[in-house]
Amino acid sequence: MTEKSLSFSAPDSGRLLVRTIVEDDIELLRTWKNAYRDRFFFNDNITPDMQEKWFRSYLQTAHDFMFVVIRDGERVGCLGFRLRGDRVDFYNIILGDARSARKGCMSLALDRVCAHVRQHYPGAPIMVSVLRSNPDLDWYFRRGFTLSAEHETFVELTRNSQ
Repeated sequence: MTEKSLSFSAPDSGRLLVRTIVEDDIELLRTWKNAYRDRFFFNDNITPDMQEKWFRSYLQTAHDFMFVVIRDGERVGCLGFRLRGDRVDFYNIILGDARSARKGCMSLALDRVCAHVRQHYPGAPIMVSVLRSNPDLDWYFRRGFTLSAEHETFVELTRNSQ
């Protein structure tokens, strides 16, 4: 299997670590995705077998990275990005631990990962597609994303330089 190992710390924010997922993370990620499935394009219940197959495929896919966000030693969220053509597509941004809400950890994690993307994929637009019904849509605008395309059920957003 392909080794995927990236990590970003944020010493200015207390103890925040963003690192690529490992096999021990996939059940927790599955739990979070199922808990918030109404906010995502694929909203079926994900079984352990489906998650395992996804993880094996993920490990073999270049330019696709899923991270777990760790605050004070606890896994609190996740986010991923993948190269799609000439753009970088962010996906599965989830604050899984509600106790970490409004602590800034997901915003800081996104900032750290976007800085990495800008360095390693210079000139590639950073994009995210978000369902219109997602109650966290405004969070993306506060994080520097702007509207780039509108569709019936979702919007495409592009992150400005930050």
